[in-house]
Amino acid sequence: PGTTEPTQTPGTTEPTQTPGTTEPTQTPGTTEPTQTPAPAATPQPLEEQKFDGEKPEDVVVALPSADVDVAEVTFNGSAVPKDSYTVKDGKITFTDEFLDTLPNGTHELVIEDSQGNVYSVKINVANTFEPTASPGPDETPTPTPTRRPNNGGGSIGNSGFGTGGSNTAAAQTPAPTADAGASAQPEATNAPITAATSKPAGAAIFEDVPTDHWAYGYIMDLYNAGIINGETPTLFVPDDKITRAEFTKMAVMLFGITPGGASSFSDVADGEWHAPYIAAAEASGIINGTSASTFSPDENITREQIAAILYRQASASGAGESADISSYADAAAISDYAVPAMQWACGAGIISGYEDGTLKPGGSASRAEAAAMMSRYKK
Repeated sequence: PGTTEPTQTPGTTEPTQTPGTTEPTQTPGTTEPTQTPAPAATPQPLEEQKFDGEKPEDVVVALPSADVDVAEVTFNGSAVPKDSYTVKDGKITFTDEFLDTLPNGTHELVIEDSQGNVYSVKINVANTFEPTASPGPDETPTPTPTRRPNNGGGSIGNSGFGTGGSNTAAAQTPAPTADAGASAQPEATNAPITAATSKPAGAAIFEDVPTDHWAYGYIMDLYNAGIINGETPTLFVPDDKITRAEFTKMAVMLFGITPGGASSFSDVADGEWHAPYIAAAEASGIINGTSASTFSPDENITREQIAAILYRQASASGAGESADISSYADAAAISDYAVPAMQWACGAGIISGYEDGTLKPGGSASRAEAAAMMSRYKK
């Protein structure tokens, strides 16, 4: 305790975990999202649009001519479902349901026609939707197990984390004390965005994350920031696990790191959806590999690994005070490299223990836990 992890050199090995805290492999049946190919042509800019949540009919994208045959529309790099917009008389009109799910900020819509021409349009969103407050710190969360749809891919796309998988019940995450401790990427995930059903202010976007869910406030914080979406338009699947690649993507997005470059890891191939995010994170020094040559992108990320990633970023600007974590029953199980990170994360309120007095440093983080850890860091 108190030692610091050496600065990463690309390709260096992440210290071996303490026996008994081996990192679990990815749940069988899950599949990696497919990356949406980037258009080859240089996009032609169209008139910028604004959306304030009140008049969706104002968001009408005028195409260069009425003859343009729209083949695909992408939002922040992920495909928009065709039932989320209509094309008529050279104009694209988006549905209320799609517009109501857009996070606040400036985003880019890219339109490709059947001839290979590409157009781009900036959209400034100041949505009036406001989620209700999250449960107080004294409330004990009670995660509800859900079923993952057998859709072959998650919908968090470029906005966060999540992978597809078999239609089996997700394992229930033990209910931790306080705010439920740690926690993607996501995935989140690189499959097309699926717009959530429009909801009035204060209503839940996802059926499996009601407003009284312990992680509701954290999930909505990242959802509104454009970092995560659901597995489907109506399901977030909070108890499913998040992979190392998915969380790395979330971290890159949160920290404002520009994706790109080439990774030194042999299991991060060019062309994979996660390659530019892992390469950028590696170059920034916020991630290490599981060996000298591998990153293990598809393995579930652990609570101590999430803490380490956040700690490396926080250390660049002064990480703050650390906490004495020796009273936790499994404090000795924390990997040597992660001790300073876990001390800092507990001291900063990013991680809290479980009801049984443990931190579960080697335990796989759920999607809800990943969202909670990242939202706490963000604030």
